[in-house]
Amino acid sequence: MTFSRLCLCGESSLLEVAVQREVAAKKFRRADMGRPWSEIILFFPGGQLIGRHPRIKISHFTLPTPFLGARMSRFAPSDLPLLSRVDVILTDVDDTLTHKGRLSARTLDAMARLAQAGVRVVPVTGGCAGWCDHIVRAWPVAAVIGESGAFRFSLRQGGALERYFVRPLDELRADQRRLLEVARRALEAVPAARMAADQDYRLVDVAVDHAQDIAALPPESVQTIIDVFQNAGARARASSIHVNAWFGDHDKASMASHVLAEDFGISSKEERAGRVLFIGDAPNDETLFGASTLSFGVANIAPHLDALVHKPRWVCQTAYGDGFAEMAGHVLAARA
Repeated sequence: MTFSRLCLCGESSLLEVAVQREVAAKKFRRADMGRPWSEIILFFPGGQLIGRHPRIKISHFTLPTPFLGARMSRFAPSDLPLLSRVDVILTDVDDTLTHKGRLSARTLDAMARLAQAGVRVVPVTGGCAGWCDHIVRAWPVAAVIGESGAFRFSLRQGGALERYFVRPLDELRADQRRLLEVARRALEAVPAARMAADQDYRLVDVAVDHAQDIAALPPESVQTIIDVFQNAGARARASSIHVNAWFGDHDKASMASHVLAEDFGISSKEERAGRVLFIGDAPNDETLFGASTLSFGVANIAPHLDALVHKPRWVCQTAYGDGFAEMAGHVLAARA
């Protein structure tokens, strides 16, 4: 019997199932998929596929018992002691805390319960400065790292905003003006792409929309955008919705290290290994997966795993903000 992989991600679960190639090939040929089915990873909230083939239903599919490949590990009760000292959680935002841009009540409650238990939550995002200003003021977080590691925002006692930038802001703004010229060339190379809607609220980087307010671009188009920036000497990484680009050596992991050492007094590798956890969903989270002994991927990370050199230690059973809430439950149980 020949098996291949079909990844299916629903609203609250990841199924990686073995199916007979012959059965699947027949179904997908009838749907005119246009390429070998075994190369395709499909997502379906409520039975409706999204992504490259949004119209194809799978309600008629009978799936065998789910299984998890060796490259991913589910969190087990025997792993709980590893989380007993965690008091800082670094988390991506888009499609890790949110789903389709929305933060659910369940996810917000999980963040609040962590804060009440003495666990500091720090969103680490490619999101804009304007968004980060809101997050640090309105969410139960200890700080926020934004624009792919360009800055940290936190609140002083009394509620005043404190901003730390990786370099003087006037230098960063000058670099951003150069980046906007490169972005123009990227849009010429991929006309279906758009500047991110939040670009006007960014202080340092630039963001090109590949899946937020436009139909999701194919991977080769996303890579073309990245190549344009990299050929101009910039750094560029794809999140689940944007390609973020910037000049400089900073990234999410380097700013996280600064925050851990300077704000929280966690500087040694030994302390970080036991007290700091990271959770994310996309390739632009890879530096933090590599820097974190304790890490989770929410279930919707599945399509990216093969491309990651540094993978999460555990993969949640649930996707998006539900995955964050699942992880929070493990941390709270371990600390109880």
